[in-house]
Amino acid sequence: MRSTDLDLLERRARRGYERSRLLRALVGVLPVALLAAVLFCLGVHPHPQVMLAVGAGVFTLGAGLLWYGRDPARAVLPGLAAGFLPLCLALCTRHWGHMCSDAECIAMCLPVCVVGGVLAACVVSWYGALRERSARFWASASGLALLTGAVGATCAGYPGVLAVTAGYAVGFAAASFIVRLRRGGRRTDKPD
Repeated sequence: MRSTDLDLLERRARRGYERSRLLRALVGVLPVALLAAVLFCLGVHPHPQVMLAVGAGVFTLGAGLLWYGRDPARAVLPGLAAGFLPLCLALCTRHWGHMCSDAECIAMCLPVCVVGGVLAACVVSWYGALRERSARFWASASGLALLTGAVGATCAGYPGVLAVTAGYAVGFAAASFIVRLRRGGRRTDKPD
């Protein structure tokens, strides 16, 4: 066989390998697309086009992280699970007996979005510290959690998304501080 034939075979094998990885990544985040479709069909979101756009961002980011592999791929499930908390809280708040007007959204939806962000940060921090993951894991899981939470928070508009982000920042800072304290306590207990 000539070297050009080997190069051609190698390129074909590489393309097939990457195609199968991409297909596996798309299948891995297919539940995200199904969830967005169900939410759209049920009409639980006041701005369905915005929800679908942000949901497409979650799908794309999740597929990209799964395709990339390593720690970012390991961050997909914890990131989605963490982001599911503010998504559900924000969407359920709309159905707890208040009309979403400006005054009532500020009084009820925004605090719920902050709490959802704090809870999401706690989940990501707990899982990341438990598995002692890299900074790429933390960044990937945080981005996916915030984007997933934003799907629900957009029902309160941009202030809802900012509230989830602020809650996530506060929760992440607190959880990181606690993790550092716990790790520091273990180091001082070890004999030299």
